[in-house]
Amino acid sequence: MLKSLNIKRLFSSLDGYQKAEYMTLLLWAVAIPLSWKLALKALALFALATIIRFCHEKIRKTYSRPAHHSRLNTIAYLLSIGFFAIYLISIAYSSNTTEAWSNVNKKMAFAIAPVLFLVSNLYYLTRDHIRLVLHLFSATLIVRFLFFLIRALNCLITRSAFPLDEFFDPLHHTYLALYTLLALAFLYTELVDYARGSRRTLLAVLGMMVLLVAYIIITQSRTGLVGLILLIGGILIHLVFVQKRIWLGIITIAAIIIGAGGVYILQPDTSHRLTNTIKGLAQGNSSDDRLVITQTALQTIGENLPWGVGVGDRIDELQVRFKQNTSDQAIIDRHFNPHNQFLDTLLSTGVIGLLVLLSLVAIPFFVKKRDNVYLLLFISITAFCALFESILERQMGIQFFCLFYCLLLVDTKEGTPID
Repeated sequence: MLKSLNIKRLFSSLDGYQKAEYMTLLLWAVAIPLSWKLALKALALFALATIIRFCHEKIRKTYSRPAHHSRLNTIAYLLSIGFFAIYLISIAYSSNTTEAWSNVNKKMAFAIAPVLFLVSNLYYLTRDHIRLVLHLFSATLIVRFLFFLIRALNCLITRSAFPLDEFFDPLHHTYLALYTLLALAFLYTELVDYARGSRRTLLAVLGMMVLLVAYIIITQSRTGLVGLILLIGGILIHLVFVQKRIWLGIITIAAIIIGAGGVYILQPDTSHRLTNTIKGLAQGNSSDDRLVITQTALQTIGENLPWGVGVGDRIDELQVRFKQNTSDQAIIDRHFNPHNQFLDTLLSTGVIGLLVLLSLVAIPFFVKKRDNVYLLLFISITAFCALFESILERQMGIQFFCLFYCLLLVDTKEGTPID
């Protein structure tokens, strides 16, 4: 799969300081699927490498203002910093200041990462450098899946039970879906752009895609399953109607169906979270936790416009209304957040915070880059998952967003802005 990437050439074109900086970027991408704690350390290393390179160039008087940022790119980076600043300001009208500072501290990466990308002259990055970051991110996900798959098969052999859901992989299933959907989308671009004329590369990419599909199905994320259906539909339409590669489309969909079918054979019917949810809604069952959470979040937001309740009081305010809206003690005891990043931001920081978040999502669709496909896939998948989870309230989502949002905005050598 990496045959088309000349890794030695990628590094030979960089000086020592650039290599150190780029290596920390690669480490950050590898760390995210493994542990948010490792990801935080990788971000710190990236910051250190960037600062050292910045100081070195200043001392040698070789530093020049980064030329790889268009006006829209710069605005996007500044909006990320503004997103952090709005949460910081909301502490002023939060009653629970301990929770407020804890939440804002989590979001420090929204300020740190864009500043680093703004001051660091990443002119040396090419499309292949970006591809290598995404390849390592995808490969790490697959290694994680294979580890837990081997553990699950051992459990099946010794205990006659195949663990599913969070028992298969303890990482929150929505964040796994977020990671896996991006990796799947990226591998599809590799399939289309780099697998031509090489049966070995074609089979390798298809095999990795099958594994990732199996990962989503086994972890039973409803967000992941819906996203997978939409992604497969998009792939089929693109291959058949845009690329006119009907046979590759048939092979790809067949491989995905085989992977999905094999996983479903291992699962009891009661584990099908998506189908059970759809059946329940069709039968008029409105007791699903998500419906109660959404209704309560909307009620709380409506009572606190236009400024929100403050980042420290979001959970406390929701708790008051959960006790009024439901008798389900399990929902009350779990202290749910809105499970929707847009509603969560609106609840915490009001209309201004929501507008900044929507701007962060919208800007990538207007950035003019010839290799903008990675950025558009990333922001589309992230925005979709944000509809079903407050993905920017935990480090698992914050680190993922800050790395790929900042990195994929960079105008690479093969992707300079279009006049």
